[in-house]
Amino acid sequence: MNKIIIIGIGQKFRGDDAVGPEVVLAWEERYPQKAEKLQVKISPLPGLELLGLFEDADTAILVDAVQSGAEAGTIHVAGAEQLVSFGAGSGSVHGFGVAETLALGRLANPEAIPENLIIIGIEALILDVGSSISAEVRESIPNAVAKLDEIVLQYI
Repeated sequence: MNKIIIIGIGQKFRGDDAVGPEVVLAWEERYPQKAEKLQVKISPLPGLELLGLFEDADTAILVDAVQSGAEAGTIHVAGAEQLVSFGAGSGSVHGFGVAETLALGRLANPEAIPENLIIIGIEALILDVGSSISAEVRESIPNAVAKLDEIVLQYI
């Protein structure tokens, strides 16, 4: 059986950075029967501790805020190898982002990275400490929840 983990990455009081956990928790609330069949976790930062969250998952779905220059609220779906294609200076909104963490993890211990790795990135607008999620990003949450469910259905 395919072991699946969903990880919402982001910090609650840092504007649109909170969208990853918001999407994951909204999906879990909307689809509790599906959520029972897999692991759901929240990680405030995508540093090296992210690698420990994968455990022995076959499939990992990461949901995170990204900055690529697209319109705020745009939903991107990429495999791990495509994450860096957002362009120089973009990718995850975190200093040591998901792409860097996954690259280091693959070098250090390739078996630690799940076979199937999907990143759902929601284009961020506001990342100021103490800010709440922008209206543009908040409006994209239902679509991101639907996209997450569409991806989950491919693996359960």
